[in-house]
Amino acid sequence: MAGWGGRPLLRVASSAVIKQVAALFEAGTNAGLSDGRLLERFVTEGPEEAEASFASLVERHGPMVMHVCRRVLRNGHDAEDAAQATFLVLARRARSIRRMDSIASWLYGVAWRVAARTRREADRRRARERRSVEASMTLRRTGGDDPEAYRELYDALDRIPERFRLPILLCHLEGLTYEQAAERLGCPVRTVQSRLARGRKRLHDRLSRQGVGPAVAPLAGILNRDASSAFASESWGRATVQAAVGYATGGAHAATVSATVAAIAQGATRSMTIHRLTKWAAFASMLGLAGAAALPWLLFALGSSSNAAPPTQGKLSLRVLEEGGGTPVEGAEVGLRADKHTQNARTDAQGVCTLDVPSPPPSYFNVSIKKQGFVPASVSWERRGERAASIPAEQTVALQKGTTIGGIVQDDRGRPIGGATVFVLVPINERREPGVARPSIWDYEVKTDAEGRWRCDVVPAKLDDVWLRLNHPDFAGDRMYGDTPKPTLEKLRDLSGVMVMKKGIAVSGRVLAADGSPVAGAKVAQGADRFGSHYPETKSDDQGRFRFENVRPGEMILTVQAKGHGPDLKRLAVGKESVDVEFRLEPPHRIGGRVVDSRGGPVAGAFVAADTWRGRRSLEFRVDTDEDGRFAWEDAPGDEVLFDLGKQGFMSVRQKTIKASDEEVTITLLKPLKVGGSVVDDETGKPVEAFTVTPGIDWGNGRAPYWELQSARRQSSGRYEFEFGEPRHGHLVRIEADGYLPVNSPMFKDDQGEVAFDARLKKGEGPSGVVIGPGGKPVKGASVCLVTAGAGAYLTNARPPDRRDSPVVETDDAGRFRFPAQQGKFAVVALHDLGYAMVKDAELAKSSDVKLEAWGRVEGTVRIGSRPGAGESVRLSVRQEGRGDEPQPYFDYRTTADSGGRFAFERVRPGKVDIAREVKLSDRMTGYSHSTPIEVGPGATVRGDLGGTGRPVVGRVVAPGGEKIDLTFGQNSLRAALPQPDVPKGLTNEEKAEWYEAWTKTPEGKAYAEGANRNFTVKVEGDGSFRVEDVPAGDYEVNIAINEPPVGNACGIGGDLLASARRKFTIPAMEGGRSDEPLDVGTIELAMTKRVKVGDQAPGFEVAALGEGVVKLDDFRGKFVLLDFWATWCGPCAAETPHLKSAFEAYRDDDRFAMIGLSLDQDKEAPRKYVDGNALGWRQAFLGNFGEAKLPNEYGVRGIPSIWLIGPDGRVIAKDLRGDAIKEAVGKALSSAK
Repeated sequence: MAGWGGRPLLRVASSAVIKQVAALFEAGTNAGLSDGRLLERFVTEGPEEAEASFASLVERHGPMVMHVCRRVLRNGHDAEDAAQATFLVLARRARSIRRMDSIASWLYGVAWRVAARTRREADRRRARERRSVEASMTLRRTGGDDPEAYRELYDALDRIPERFRLPILLCHLEGLTYEQAAERLGCPVRTVQSRLARGRKRLHDRLSRQGVGPAVAPLAGILNRDASSAFASESWGRATVQAAVGYATGGAHAATVSATVAAIAQGATRSMTIHRLTKWAAFASMLGLAGAAALPWLLFALGSSSNAAPPTQGKLSLRVLEEGGGTPVEGAEVGLRADKHTQNARTDAQGVCTLDVPSPPPSYFNVSIKKQGFVPASVSWERRGERAASIPAEQTVALQKGTTIGGIVQDDRGRPIGGATVFVLVPINERREPGVARPSIWDYEVKTDAEGRWRCDVVPAKLDDVWLRLNHPDFAGDRMYGDTPKPTLEKLRDLSGVMVMKKGIAVSGRVLAADGSPVAGAKVAQGADRFGSHYPETKSDDQGRFRFENVRPGEMILTVQAKGHGPDLKRLAVGKESVDVEFRLEPPHRIGGRVVDSRGGPVAGAFVAADTWRGRRSLEFRVDTDEDGRFAWEDAPGDEVLFDLGKQGFMSVRQKTIKASDEEVTITLLKPLKVGGSVVDDETGKPVEAFTVTPGIDWGNGRAPYWELQSARRQSSGRYEFEFGEPRHGHLVRIEADGYLPVNSPMFKDDQGEVAFDARLKKGEGPSGVVIGPGGKPVKGASVCLVTAGAGAYLTNARPPDRRDSPVVETDDAGRFRFPAQQGKFAVVALHDLGYAMVKDAELAKSSDVKLEAWGRVEGTVRIGSRPGAGESVRLSVRQEGRGDEPQPYFDYRTTADSGGRFAFERVRPGKVDIAREVKLSDRMTGYSHSTPIEVGPGATVRGDLGGTGRPVVGRVVAPGGEKIDLTFGQNSLRAALPQPDVPKGLTNEEKAEWYEAWTKTPEGKAYAEGANRNFTVKVEGDGSFRVEDVPAGDYEVNIAINEPPVGNACGIGGDLLASARRKFTIPAMEGGRSDEPLDVGTIELAMTKRVKVGDQAPGFEVAALGEGVVKLDDFRGKFVLLDFWATWCGPCAAETPHLKSAFEAYRDDDRFAMIGLSLDQDKEAPRKYVDGNALGWRQAFLGNFGEAKLPNEYGVRGIPSIWLIGPDGRVIAKDLRGDAIKEAVGKALSSAK
């Protein structure tokens, strides 16, 4: 194996290392070890092995790192220092990135930033030495390649199709031979040579078109230069390896690091966003862009520039002050991201730093500021439609002093866990405004000490919510924020809140090819939805084996992807024992397509990303279209995948169904919908100077629009323009201004292009009032929420809702509040530490006083059998008052029990509440068990205990005849066996609810309600066993309903009902009210549900029409019939309406075809409005409430929309149709019948 200048690498390392490296070579493993495995050896093995492993990394990536540093710096000594510093950063960060399979992209990013930083420092140093402005340009004018030409080269490279770009980067930047590049790309050598020649031709043509003709010759020189010209000396390699080992460990070699190199490395380690580089490099690796081939895409994603000194159009002078006192904040770390440009700076003694504003104007310009002891903040500007971001010449940001939260992390036995990482995220409940600084705390890391204690000192003083995520290698870590229940804010503020981590279960397996051979290097990823989560992933070894330690018990989704193979997905039930699973990958399929605009022209640079596959969002695939608008996925599955597509300046396409095929699919991107116009005073006709435009969504379900407060924009001078880039059923805008009534636009469709809507605002005053405390005095700083039909208020632990979803203001010194004028019903909700109040619009009109009622409090203990429920999640829900269609807040409380099982809820709204223990059934389902009703009074503390009485109930569920089904997905419960109340006949659903409410106030009704509300969740394990703790004496019935998991985004409890069973039993009275001896209800054999499959006879029906008369399936005998089970309250149903209308319009004139809608709404009014409002021209039937209708059960429908195609003979041709597949299935059926 050759090293620098063609000499053996073994001469670089010490003689002791030679033996180790030689041993590795003899075993045949060193050349095959991934970067991650070498890093693993570096951080875990002894000194000799560590040095040998790092020597391999330096030998492998040293030429590329040196190449980058020399291209940026041009000064040989500076380049060697920067390259060595890059490897010192690698050594120091090895532990955090060792799970990466390839570090080439990561190293490239570090090298580029270190070199750019070194260049800036060198410029400053030389400027000081020569005291001349011209001296700062010395590096740019001396020797080496023209840096502008180098930037042009990489810009051009980034724009040619990927299949031509990759060979150029692999052969010319990484220095691979044709054979090595062919092996890396998985294609023949001739293909590499052909693509390399065509890529050079395209690059030459693009540079010529850009007017870089004179620079083509030197650029060709850069491309044709042998990569070895970037190699450093043998002594540099040896020194780098030794220095890195010493730098990482503080060992003997640490003294060999020069002061200059150490300073560069330390500065880079502090300032560079290593976590972000790791994330994007891993994503690039997933895309199959190994090594430097991923770098242009990676640098673009990170917002990095391919030139250390990008063109600028001006400067921003940023001043950072301390909030309140106005004292300058010196030494604040400032980071800038503006499209491809990044910059780091520190404030001086006056709190000032200067930032470059790049040219052309960026689409976004984001500045982050952080300083120890202060709340991190960010301020940004972004493009609005066609208008570029308007960045001022000066900006002042006031940093808040940080306050403290903290707590304790323990195991389930109450023992402290030291060394756990607590990630802190503070959600921002305010919409982003240009030039307005906001707190910015995201994935802020703190560690627990030996006593398990942690603290975070950078949170704002006013804290409505905080999210926490835990991680520790010896325990089951959190895959996303909220996996481990968090303490209340009160407990976090006094540093006493306890979070409990538990040991996990080992899950291992093997990945095999279709022929049974092992697949090495396959990516095995956990998680049903990897967007925004932190699910672990790993790679299979040479034998195809993989292993995860400490997996959380419950449902586990594993997705496997490997180059040259189709992906696979399995759902596992992780119980108390370790799990071993085998994947056998099918051959790969190809999905290819072309993205065009409305005129059929190609859309280059559009992203195409896999969204949902087999009902999960776990596949990782993302690519940009080439110059011809084309894309391809060579390792795709054979079944359907839902894709997202988009590009700036176009309307996105969401969840487009594409299936592997030899034919290319064409997707059209529309221009975004633009709504604009004038805003004037209705009386005077004069422009309204200041107003707010809020976008709205019409879901098409006949309900009030949803107003996207987080996207509202302030406008001025009586004109506005708003751009919609996400497809919806319908779009609206709402115009609001102080002193005027709001105006809502009509609904606009995605494809309307540019439309005008002029608003004339009429004078009007909004809701206002004064919040009064229990003592009769006005309350300052109360949070007041406005609740309307289109903007509910969801209050978690009685904290203010997200200001981006619900209007929220704070009372002034006199307790006053005011909202913009409203139309329709509304209520105001006041929240303060002193108490709570809700006042409806009619009451507020009579009196402006909003009087607070003191909060209640609930405390108790949760037990599971005889042991405390340490770490158990407890939920408190407030029973809703009044009609469901009235504006009202929704209270939801959650907390976690400490090591003794104790829990408490503060700020409980007085009234009737229920507490229950949360039981995680799967990634998609959660049950609430041992529900206990409580009545809470103002200012009172009420006790409510969960568990600790009764006895365990155990049993086993089996499928008949050895039928193999997944028993873990279902809605299973154990309830009191009570006779149904004798409800008078002939009542409507609303009248029944009124009768029941009155009856439950009678002694008989109270006893019934208490028993009916007692619910125990039954979690069936993979082997069919179940155990329910703490069931009191009484008569019960266990209900088992096993479903197929839901497919995609469906409303309901899952797929088809596979099997069900019921069994009644009695728990006799126990001495002392409890017993540890389980009551075994025996083996419960399931009754398999008759499932209607493709090819089966469709169940006939005669049901009420939505209008007059009835609808009978037999009346359509001899036709192809499309059935749609739907409801207006179902968002996914509304999403299918355009596809159903498309099928109807295409085939409505064909006498052989008919469509029937089957509404599952509560009453006929809502579906009638929906059908009329959306001009649905096909027959509509009414089935009634989903939970009570019989026809869905006969078809096995457990989730909607459920769309079926029935043939002329009454047999099922297709089921579970979605999206474009609806029209395609109908067309195919009609064509085949000709």
